[in-house]
Amino acid sequence: MGHGPVGVAVDPGTHIIYVTNTSGDTVSVIKGANVTATISVGQGPDFLAVDPGTHTVYVANSGSNTVSVINGLKVTATIPVGLLPIGVAVDSGTHMVYVANNASNTVSVITGTKVTATIPVGSGPNSVAVDPGTHKIYVTDDTGSALSVIHGTTVQAIAVGAGPLGVAVAPGTHTIYVANATSRTLSVINGAKVTATTALGGAPDEVALAGTNVYVVDRTGNALIVIMGTAVKSTIRVGADPYDVAVDPGTHTVYVTNKRGNTVSVIKL
Repeated sequence: MGHGPVGVAVDPGTHIIYVTNTSGDTVSVIKGANVTATISVGQGPDFLAVDPGTHTVYVANSGSNTVSVINGLKVTATIPVGLLPIGVAVDSGTHMVYVANNASNTVSVITGTKVTATIPVGSGPNSVAVDPGTHKIYVTDDTGSALSVIHGTTVQAIAVGAGPLGVAVAPGTHTIYVANATSRTLSVINGAKVTATTALGGAPDEVALAGTNVYVVDRTGNALIVIMGTAVKSTIRVGADPYDVAVDPGTHTVYVTNKRGNTVSVIKL
């Protein structure tokens, strides 16, 4: 594993795990329990996403204001985007890519290897999630205490807790989950409003879903919070400074990057 792992993404078709390493500007490729390749990308790689249909990997490089496109085991394109890109997500139906530019307050829309649109959103866009059924895009605005909802050319804001960071969408129910770091809560959104709020401890950050369970990284508690419905079910200890979380639905495995621990925690569901 590289140093300073931050983002993690799973290719559900191949069960390959991709991890960004901020120290060294690389992506580690993991098969089984082994790192099988290390790929150099742009400066300050942050979060990343996999297109399950094409097996293409998109890496947001916050230090170079670019997105690296990985096919196979090599970078096949480098795409300039906005300032300080952090979050990235892929619409598996359209193969369009959405990048949250934290310092530009915009989302870059990538089609193929080109930016085809730039959409203004709220203050400090951080993480991105896509509902493949509705093609709506959800972006947390970490300094605005809001969730931006992009549908076509329209943008709507939904008020959530303070300091929203991670976001995930359940495609079956179209329910959205937002982890709010400052208010230490999880906002549950149905339709266009918050329908439930769950109190969390520590510093909740990124979010992933598996079945009826919601997984939230707690950075200061070095833990993964497991939520069922609207109640905290359990807390699982992981490594130092957990940052991101991803689920492989085929193997029923959860992966958590531990930035300060230079490790990935592997949790069997």
